[in-house]
Parts: sequence; C-alpha cells; structure tokens
Amino acid sequence: MDGLVKAGITEVQTDDFEALPAGQYQKVLDAYHQLEDEGLLKVRIFEQCLLASQPLLEQFLAEGHYTGEGSPMFRVGPLKLMADGSLGGRTAYLARPYADDPSTEGIPVFTQEQLDRLILTAQAGGMMAAVHCIGCGAAEMTMQAIEKAQLACPKPDLRHAIVHCQITDKALLEQFAKLNVLAHIQPAFIDDDIPIVEARVGRELTQTSYNWKTLQDSGVHIAGGSDSPVIDFSVMNGIYCAVTRQRLNGDPAEGWLPDQKLTVEEAVRAYTMGGAYASYDERVRGTIRNGKYADLVVLDRDLFAIDPEEIKDVKVDMTVLNGQVVYGK
Repeated sequence: MDGLVKAGITEVQTDDFEALPAGQYQKVLDAYHQLEDEGLLKVRIFEQCLLASQPLLEQFLAEGHYTGEGSPMFRVGPLKLMADGSLGGRTAYLARPYADDPSTEGIPVFTQEQLDRLILTAQAGGMMAAVHCIGCGAAEMTMQAIEKAQLACPKPDLRHAIVHCQITDKALLEQFAKLNVLAHIQPAFIDDDIPIVEARVGRELTQTSYNWKTLQDSGVHIAGGSDSPVIDFSVMNGIYCAVTRQRLNGDPAEGWLPDQKLTVEEAVRAYTMGGAYASYDERVRGTIRNGKYADLVVLDRDLFAIDPEEIKDVKVDMTVLNGQVVYGK
C-alpha cells in the first residue's frame, strides 16, 4: 500500500484468494476487514475473487457474497477466472496454431461447458466476472459464455470484463462493443511484448491485437492497469506506453502499430474514470467535483503540456485519499 500511494494510486482491483489454499478465502476477507477496522487501509480495495471451481463459486454465493458487498474502502469485486496462460510461454490459447510453433494453439484452462456454467452462475448470483484472456481463443470462449449468460439470465448492468485483451481479431473487437464487455488493459505490457508478438501469432493477427484505440473508438469501456507484480504498477509507464506505443527505451521511434495510440486525455481517462467504471464507482470517483470522494493526485508536471516521451519520468508529489494526504514528498 505504501508503494501504491507513492505511485498515485488510490484504488486497486487485486486477486488475493490464491494466496491461501482453495476455500480459505474468508481469511483474506477477514484480513482486509481487520485492516479497515484498524484504520490501516491506505487504498480502496475491489477484490477479484478467484473461485475457479463450480462448487467453490456456489459456496461463495450461497454464503451471501456478491459484487459490491462491503464498504467504500473494501468491497467484493468480480469472479476472477484464468482462462489461459501467457504469450511468452505459448500457453495463451489462440484460435489457430502459433506461427512459430504450429504444434500448439496454447492451453485453454476450461472447457466451453465449464466456462459457460461458471459465468452463468456468477450472472445469476449478481456477480460480475473478470476473465484473464491473453489469447484470442480464450477470449472467444469467454465472449460465448457471457452472451449465453446474458440471454439465459438477463440482468441490468453486470459489467463482465476481459482482462488483458491482448491477442484479438476483428470479430472479437466487435464483440466487446456488442456485448458491452469491459476491457482491462495493461499498456506497459508492450515493453516486453513488442519483440515477440508477430513471431508468436503472425503478421495478420498482430494487426488486430493490442488494439486499444479501436476498442476506445467503438465505445468500449477501458480500464487501465498493470497486472503487478508481473510488471511494475507505475501509472506513468502505462500512460506513456498507451500514448507513444513505444517500449520504455523509446523503441520503435514511430511507435508500434501507431494507429492504435491513445491521446493523453484518453489514456488518463482509462486510469481514472475507466478504473472507476470497472468497480461501479463512476458516481463517486474518477473525476474531481463536488459530491465525489476527494481522491486525487498531484504530479510534478502537467501531462497535457509535456512531450509524451517525458510522461514515464513524471513523479507523484502528493496522493490524497478521501481528503486525507496519504503520501507527500
């Protein structure tokens, strides 16, 4: 939490259930409630709940848990599911063989039937789902499951999300808008991924991957994040990569897939209003105005006035949570 507020972060979605053996999630919930009771929470927590088996999810819901349960400082968030692995390890599940290893399409964690049932159970129980999908195959399965759940058990404003949204094709990009699926993106991932994407998935699929601008322009809600501790949770690195489409060393000079660059305003919105929307908070945070939480950050430079390549070097001077200074130089 000290590191988060130093980086100017006032709320996080975090997946902590797997820190303990399966089924011991109550200890995680109790720990956060105790921290809150003792006044030790420095950031707001929206807990992603990794409940990867049907019996565990049903037990959780039967105990009365639901998305939004809790207080302004700690709330139960979405059902978290890991639908595939990583691009680097070729375990991200593609809808076609890997370009540099045609013997594999990656590894789907669930069958379509299992994924359908989990997401329908969450939908019926009033719980949004946030599904880790790096490969287009995993994302297609998840989109199918979400659409089936929406048809079988309609509920207003259940903000199901796909986490990462890295390898996508044109049809998938259109599905985000059609089904109103939220996109959790981690722009700083391109610092590691630019050198390997085309080798892994081929030139054609690369052109429709990491397509943040396409999602933005089609009306999809985008939430900026980091996937820490996989990479650093620096917001400035994320905004820099979203705006420049460059690695942190400045390569390539013109930006990678430069037509997918976000404007500074769009990138800042993803890390403020986008994050607020992803946790049902847009009415109380994400912008600074009367009636909202006084959660804000003071930077040492104006992001809208400097050269975009300087953004990654911007420092946080002060972080304010609910009107109280929680970090200051």
